Amino acid sequence: MTYEGRAYKAPSGQWSWAIAEDGVDIIGGAGYDSEDDALEAMFNELAQYESQG
Repeated sequence: MTYEGRAYKAPSGQWSWAIAEDGVDIIGGAGYDSEDDALEAMFNELAQYESQG
């Protein structure tokens, strides 16, 4: 399995993140004030997925 994470700015203006498994989003988070905050949360979650594989 391949996991990829990304952060993006939602239409609301807040930052969000998502993690995809083999190209399909499996989890995400929203409501971050900055891209850095969204990326930090995404990388923390991504590390958990990658350690399981």
